[in-house]
Amino acid sequence: MVFEVDGDTVIKKMAGYHQYHAVNKAIAATLDAVSPQGDKRAGVIWHTQGSGKSLSMTFYAGKIIQHPATAIV
Repeated sequence: MVFEVDGDTVIKKMAGYHQYHAVNKAIAATLDAVSPQGDKRAGVIWHTQGSGKSLSMTFYAGKIIQHPATAIV
C-alpha cells in the first residue's frame, strides 16, 4: 500500500493482482540474480500503457529494500 497526499485528502492505493504477482516474481528474480551463483541479471516487468508501472516500481522498491536478504551489515 502507498498513500498519496492531494491537498487535504489522503488517498490509499493498493496493488492490483497483476502488480502484486509481478512484484513478487521480480523480488524472487532479483534475489536469485544477486546470489553467489546468480547471473547478475534481474530482468524487467512488462506492462501495458495505463497498467500502473510507476506504482509497480514503487511497490518493488519498498519490498526489496525491506527484504532481509538485501540488508547491509
